[in-house]
Amino acid sequence: MGCSGETVKLKEANPWLYEVNSQSLICAVGHLDRAFNNFFAGRANFPRFKSKKFDKDSFEIPQHFQIDFKESKIKMPKFSRKNGIKVKISRQVKKGKIGTATISRNSSGQYYVSFIVHAKDDFRPLVDDININKKNALGIDFGLKHFLTLSDGR
Repeated sequence: MGCSGETVKLKEANPWLYEVNSQSLICAVGHLDRAFNNFFAGRANFPRFKSKKFDKDSFEIPQHFQIDFKESKIKMPKFSRKNGIKVKISRQVKKGKIGTATISRNSSGQYYVSFIVHAKDDFRPLVDDININKKNALGIDFGLKHFLTLSDGR
């Protein structure tokens, strides 16, 4: 993203930004840069400020985010104590490396953490392709001319 120069200027003008993780600030400036680039290229409308109507509060932590699945705790730079923050974990990550985490708050004040998992080419197919043949498979096409066309001609 290369926005570290902008964040230094922002921190000088707003000293309270030193309380926030610098990586999160760089992400926010990068998102703003992308929004303006899309606007000037004609791909999007002018970027909007956050409002009470659209109250999705969120920020990203691209590095140094840790999850302790055994203890059900997360550690974030400048937000956690040494032992971490106790959380309720809905899923385990068995393989892969945890990447960027997004912390979001909904309108009722509940916080959620979602994160990206970088995995190697270890994906199993969702369907066992050995059992798929012309007798037990059916292709479906949704179209403009005909609402629904099946591969068997119907």
